[in-house]
Amino acid sequence: TSLATRASGGEILTLLQEADPLLMGGSADLSGSTKVKGIEGNFEKNSPLGRNINFGVREHAMAAVTNGLVLHGLKGFAGGFF
Repeated sequence: TSLATRASGGEILTLLQEADPLLMGGSADLSGSTKVKGIEGNFEKNSPLGRNINFGVREHAMAAVTNGLVLHGLKGFAGGFF
């Protein structure tokens, strides 16, 4: 069967997150297109265990936050579209 590259990338990211609890990140308001979405729900005030961050349309902030995740020992990922 034929599978879009972004769809297979999303599936692989899910498998990687299932194998590595330190992998956390998200997408700049494009998770529907890029298929980049963390597992275990969204990281929010009431759900601090979620591993997906909804960055919104803030690519520069997304990069800064991802650097901060890595600085503090997590393995960050970020998804954009160009």
